Amino acid sequence: MEWFPCICAFIGGVGVSLVDFALMKKAMGVPEKLSGFLLLRTFISAAAVALLYFIGRWTGVQLLPFMIAGALGLTAGLILTTLILMKKQRGGKE
Repeated sequence: MEWFPCICAFIGGVGVSLVDFALMKKAMGVPEKLSGFLLLRTFISAAAVALLYFIGRWTGVQLLPFMIAGALGLTAGLILTTLILMKKQRGGKE
Protein backbone atom coordinates (compact mmCIF):
# COMPACT_ATOMS: atom_id res chain seq x y z
CA MET A 1 0.00 0.00 0.00
CA GLU A 2 1.21 3.48 -0.85
CA TRP A 3 1.13 5.74 2.19
CA PHE A 4 1.65 9.15 0.59
CA PRO A 5 -1.64 9.22 -1.38
CA CYS A 6 -3.53 8.04 1.71
CA ILE A 7 -1.96 10.74 3.88
CA CYS A 8 -2.82 13.34 1.23
CA ALA A 9 -6.41 12.08 1.09
CA PHE A 10 -6.68 12.27 4.90
CA ILE A 11 -5.31 15.83 4.94
CA GLY A 12 -7.66 16.75 2.11
CA GLY A 13 -10.61 15.42 4.11
CA VAL A 14 -9.57 17.45 7.12
CA GLY A 15 -9.21 20.50 4.86
CA VAL A 16 -12.73 20.08 3.54
CA SER A 17 -14.07 19.83 7.08
CA LEU A 18 -12.23 23.06 7.98
CA VAL A 19 -14.00 24.81 5.08
CA ASP A 20 -17.23 23.35 6.42
CA PHE A 21 -16.34 24.68 9.88
CA ALA A 22 -15.87 28.19 8.51
CA LEU A 23 -19.26 28.05 6.76
CA MET A 24 -21.07 26.76 9.83
CA LYS A 25 -19.39 29.33 12.08
CA LYS A 26 -20.71 32.03 9.78
CA ALA A 27 -24.16 30.37 9.67
CA MET A 28 -24.46 30.43 13.45
CA GLY A 29 -24.59 34.21 13.22
CA VAL A 30 -27.61 34.01 10.89
CA PRO A 31 -29.99 31.43 12.44
CA GLU A 32 -32.77 31.98 9.88
CA LYS A 33 -30.49 30.74 7.08
CA LEU A 34 -29.08 27.79 9.02
CA SER A 35 -31.05 25.16 7.08
CA GLY A 36 -29.53 26.38 3.81
CA PHE A 37 -26.07 26.11 5.28
CA LEU A 38 -26.81 22.57 6.49
CA LEU A 39 -27.78 21.60 2.94
CA LEU A 40 -24.58 23.17 1.64
CA ARG A 41 -22.59 21.27 4.29
CA THR A 42 -24.05 17.97 3.09
CA PHE A 43 -23.36 18.83 -0.54
CA ILE A 44 -19.73 19.75 0.20
CA SER A 45 -19.14 16.45 2.03
CA ALA A 46 -20.71 14.41 -0.77
CA ALA A 47 -18.75 16.31 -3.41
CA ALA A 48 -15.52 15.67 -1.48
CA VAL A 49 -16.14 11.91 -1.44
CA ALA A 50 -16.97 11.94 -5.17
CA LEU A 51 -13.83 13.98 -5.85
CA LEU A 52 -11.78 11.42 -3.92
CA TYR A 53 -13.15 8.69 -6.15
CA PHE A 54 -12.33 10.52 -9.37
CA ILE A 55 -8.86 11.56 -8.18
CA GLY A 56 -8.14 7.97 -7.16
CA ARG A 57 -9.26 6.60 -10.53
CA TRP A 58 -7.34 9.28 -12.44
CA THR A 59 -4.07 8.77 -10.56
CA GLY A 60 -4.26 5.00 -10.47
CA VAL A 61 -3.69 4.61 -6.73
CA GLN A 62 -5.29 1.78 -4.79
CA LEU A 63 -8.80 3.13 -4.61
CA LEU A 64 -10.10 1.51 -1.43
CA PRO A 65 -7.36 2.67 1.00
CA PHE A 66 -7.31 6.09 -0.67
CA MET A 67 -11.05 6.60 -0.23
CA ILE A 68 -11.08 5.23 3.30
CA ALA A 69 -8.28 7.62 4.32
CA GLY A 70 -10.12 10.58 2.80
CA ALA A 71 -13.40 9.60 4.43
CA LEU A 72 -11.65 9.20 7.79
CA GLY A 73 -10.12 12.67 7.46
CA LEU A 74 -13.49 14.14 6.55
CA THR A 75 -15.28 12.35 9.39
CA ALA A 76 -12.66 13.11 12.04
CA GLY A 77 -12.59 16.75 11.03
CA LEU A 78 -16.38 17.03 11.02
CA ILE A 79 -16.63 15.44 14.46
CA LEU A 80 -14.04 17.79 15.96
CA THR A 81 -15.41 20.94 14.34
CA THR A 82 -19.00 20.02 15.24
CA LEU A 83 -17.99 19.56 18.88
CA ILE A 84 -16.25 22.95 18.81
CA LEU A 85 -19.35 24.60 17.33
CA MET A 86 -21.61 22.95 19.90
CA LYS A 87 -19.39 24.13 22.73
CA LYS A 88 -19.36 27.64 21.30
CA GLN A 89 -23.15 27.64 20.96
CA ARG A 90 -23.55 26.61 24.62
CA GLY A 91 -21.29 29.48 25.62
CA GLY A 92 -18.39 27.24 26.62
CA LYS A 93 -20.28 25.78 29.58
CA GLU A 94 -20.05 22.04 30.24
